[in-house]
Amino acid sequence: MENPSIGRRRVVVGLLLCMAAVSASGCRSGDALPSAQDAVAVMRLIRDMGFVGAELEKRPEFWARSADQPLTYDERAWLLPLFASFVDQDLALDSYAQRFLHQQGQRGQGRELAMVRAVGLGSFAKQLRERLRLFALVGDTTSIFTALDEGSPEHGIAKGQLTRMAIETARPDTILQLDLGVSALEKSKSNLPALGNEPPNLNAAWQLLAKKKRADKLGKELPAELQAQLKNLAVDPLLTTVTNKALAAAKAARVAYRKTGGKLFRHMVGAMIGNEVGGVLDPMVKDIALWMGDTRLRSGGRHLITEAQLDEVQKELEPGDIILERRNWYLSNLGLPGFWPHAALYLGSPDELSKWADDEEVRKLFSKGLVAHIKEASPAAYAVYAADHDGQANRIIEAVSEGVIFATMHHSCLADHVAFLRPRRTKAERAWAVAESFRHYGKPYDFDFDFQTIQSLVCSELVYTAYNLPQSVGRSLKFDPLPSVIGIITLPPNDMISNFDANFGEADSQFDFVAFLDGNEATGTAVRATSDDLRKSWLRAKWDLNQ
Repeated sequence: MENPSIGRRRVVVGLLLCMAAVSASGCRSGDALPSAQDAVAVMRLIRDMGFVGAELEKRPEFWARSADQPLTYDERAWLLPLFASFVDQDLALDSYAQRFLHQQGQRGQGRELAMVRAVGLGSFAKQLRERLRLFALVGDTTSIFTALDEGSPEHGIAKGQLTRMAIETARPDTILQLDLGVSALEKSKSNLPALGNEPPNLNAAWQLLAKKKRADKLGKELPAELQAQLKNLAVDPLLTTVTNKALAAAKAARVAYRKTGGKLFRHMVGAMIGNEVGGVLDPMVKDIALWMGDTRLRSGGRHLITEAQLDEVQKELEPGDIILERRNWYLSNLGLPGFWPHAALYLGSPDELSKWADDEEVRKLFSKGLVAHIKEASPAAYAVYAADHDGQANRIIEAVSEGVIFATMHHSCLADHVAFLRPRRTKAERAWAVAESFRHYGKPYDFDFDFQTIQSLVCSELVYTAYNLPQSVGRSLKFDPLPSVIGIITLPPNDMISNFDANFGEADSQFDFVAFLDGNEATGTAVRATSDDLRKSWLRAKWDLNQ
C-alpha cells in the first residue's frame, strides 16, 4: 500500500503540473494569466491551509509544554501528519506566488494586471499568514521545533523544512513584498467585477474544471448540464473573490508579523550562525566519539563475562527485556554519565519471539500475529534480523556507533557487567515495543544524544522510543522529568538503574529484576549477583582500578 503522505505529495505535484498546463493557454508576452482553475485552486489552498492552522490551535496544552519536553508517540502521531499537510499546501501556494507575484505585465492592461496580482498576492499573503501562525504556536519550544525540523521520511517531510520556512519568512524584505503587493492590487482591483463568486463547493468546481480540460484535450463537448454549471465559473468573478481573500490574508499577516516577525528574525540569525559553526564541529565530534568508542586502555580483548554465563541467563529472558551493559577500560565510558554506559533491547531469536507472542493478549493487538505484523511493517529489518550471524541467531537490537543494528547475545553482551530488567508492562505492551523497535533499524547513531529527535538514536533513546507507547496501546515507560546533561535532554543508561533502585518494591515500579552478571577485575571473573547488588551499582565510580 502506498504511503498516504507520499501519495498526497504526488497528488499535489500532479495538481500543479495540471494547473500549469491549463494556464499555459493564457500566456501573453511571456506572462501566464491565471485561469478559472488557478482561481479555484488558490481558493482551495487558502481554505485547506486555514483548516490545518485551526486544527493545530485546537490543542493549546500541547503548545504550552516546557521547552525541552520530548514529544510522546501520540503527540508525534497527531502533529506530523498535520505538518505534512501544511508543507504540501505551503509548497503549492509558493508555486503560485513564484509564478504570479513578481510579474510586471504591460501598461494599459488593467484587467490582466489585476488577475495576476490577485493570485500572486493571495498565495503569498496566505502562505505568510499561516507560517506566522505556526511559528507563533511553536514559539521557543525547542522540542516541537526540533521534532518538526528533523524530517520524517514516512510522512514525506524533508529534514530542515521548518528552518527553511523560518529563514524565508524572517527575510527583511518579506513584509516589503507584502506591502508592495497590497498596494499594487488595491490600484488594479477595480478592473475586476465588484462582486465576487465563490462556488459553494470548491471541490466540485475543481472537478468540473478538470472535466472541461479533459474534454477540450479530446476535442469533445461536455453534457449540457455541465456546460450550464461552467457559466458560473467565469474567471473574473472568481478572481474578485481571490482578491478579497488576498487582502484579508495580507491584513492578518501584517498583524501577525508585528507580533512574531522581529523575534523570528533574531532567532534565525542566531540559528544560521550556529549552523555555520556546527557544520565544522559536528564531523569532529563524530570522529572523536567513534575513536573513543573503539579505544580500550587495556589490551587482550578479554571480558569478565563468559559465553556460558550468557547462555544460562538467556533461558530466563523474554522479548522486550531491557539490557544494561558496561565494558571496562573503554575511553567512551569517560564521556557518559555514571557507571552504566550502554542499553539495548532483547528480542529473542525469531523462533523464540514467535512462540512468546503466541498469546491471546498479543493477538488482540496484532490480529495477524506479532511476527506477521513485523514482517509486513518492517520487511527489510526483519530479513536482517532473521538471518543467522556466524551460526548464531540475532536476539538483540541496539544503537551503536554504526547505527541501529541487530546483534547476537554473545556479540552484544560479552562484556564485564550486564544487567537485565523487565519493564513492568503487559505482554501486549512489551510486544508493541518490540514491533516499534524494528521500525528504527538502520537509523544512524545520534552523536548529539538528543531525545527530541528520532531520526537518529542513541542507545537508551532506542529503548525509550520503543516504549513510548500510544495511549490506545497502554502505558509508556516513565522517566519524569528526563534529565538534562550539559543542557541536552537525554536519558543516560545509568539513570535506568537509579530509577530501578529508587522505586524498588513500590507498586508503580517501572522494572522487575531478571538477572545481573557482575564482573570483578581482581578475580578476572563475573558472578551472578542480586537485585540489591544491582540497585547499588549505579552509584559506583565510572572509572577506577577495580572497575
